[in-house]
This record gives sequence, structure tokens and C-alpha cells, in this order.
Amino acid sequence: MITTVPIIPAEPNLEDVRKVIPFYQEWFPSLISWLLDRYESSPEYPYLDTKYDVIKKRNFAQSDQFRGPDAVYGWIQGRGLESLVTHARWMSRPELDFSGKQNLLDRLHEAINRLYRCLSDLREKNDGHVYFLMGSNGVPAFADGLRPASEIYTFADIFCAKGMYAA
Repeated sequence: MITTVPIIPAEPNLEDVRKVIPFYQEWFPSLISWLLDRYESSPEYPYLDTKYDVIKKRNFAQSDQFRGPDAVYGWIQGRGLESLVTHARWMSRPELDFSGKQNLLDRLHEAINRLYRCLSDLREKNDGHVYFLMGSNGVPAFADGLRPASEIYTFADIFCAKGMYAA
């Protein structure tokens, strides 16, 4: 049972880091399970579902055009994919005992594959781009309604590419 979050000094040494590993080995599976439960609960919504108000402990409203489910931030999806891959690699390290969590690791790999396919489809649909803000249909949203020139790439493209490369 997780009781307190360990504090790491501002300039930790190797022993400081080793001391917090047990906490993260206990805490991470519960957190990733929550995220995967949300992701798997809506097969028709191919994006990581981070549309949750942690203060009010509820989903953002469907009608919220910037935080609701129809607002998809390409850079968050790319960073999310990279994070899923990083955590799957971490859980696969033999010196860390996640042996009882094989089902969780399998679910994590399935989510990685699904999100990778989703981002690939978005890039194809948008001429090689994943935009900062899109509708859940993948159509980019621009303040002036005009799409930038196709040769202009943004941080959203970079974060998406980083996630896809990691996967």
C-alpha cells in the first residue's frame, strides 16, 4: 500500500535513486492501469484519454472544446506514446521484479501498437503532419481557419515523430 511519496534530494546520488525504486515499482502499475483502463474503455476513441480534471476528479465535459474529448492535442499524443514505450522498457528490465505484472505489460504493448497506428493514420491524413490541436476526426483546428504551408513543421510534428520513433 502506497503511503507517502519519497523525496529525492535536488542533487541525488545513486543510493538516493535506489531508495525510491520500490515506491515506483508499487505506484507505477496502479497509475498505468488507470490510464490503460481509460484507453481501452472507448475503442472508438483511438487517442490516449487524458481528459480528466484531477482537482474535481471527473472527466471534462463533452462540450468543453479545449479539454473535452473532441480536442486532440497531437503533441500530447506523441509524448504519451513515447512515455508508454519508455515505461514498457522500464518494466521489462530483468533486475526489476514486475513478474506478476505480465498482463499489464501485454496491455501496455497493445496500447503502444494501437496509438502508433492512430498517429500514423493522422500523419497520412494530414500530409505528414500531426497538428497541435485537432478534432477527434483528425481535422486540424486553426485560429484563422487557414492551414500552414505543408513544408512548415512544428513541435507537434516533432513530438509525434519522437513517439513514433520510440515505438
